[in-house]
Amino acid sequence: MLSKEQILSKSSLKKEEVEVKAWGGSVFISELTVAEFNKINSLMMGNTEIDSEKKKLSLTIDKFAEVRVTTLALGIVNEDGTKMFTKEEIENFGSNNEALEFLYEKITELNNSKK
Repeated sequence: MLSKEQILSKSSLKKEEVEVKAWGGSVFISELTVAEFNKINSLMMGNTEIDSEKKKLSLTIDKFAEVRVTTLALGIVNEDGTKMFTKEEIENFGSNNEALEFLYEKITELNNSKK
């Protein structure tokens, strides 16, 4: 049977270096912790609109933007795993939408790969 220490020693987050052509270099992205993943899910589920006729949930554009910014701020990391950007910094990037879109997709892929 595994001990708590053995389990915790195996719980490191995956980190991946990705080339961002729009920025002319690479950055690291990371899996989210359980708490971070729950924060994203809470943002999504707490801000949905229900269309009972079409049987679907939808996020408002503002709330979807908040989910994306939060995901980027939590998922873009330095080589040592610390967060590289704050949400405020991500929100003020300006014309880097192509790079941010690419990184959002990569972070989402990395976090969905554990399912």
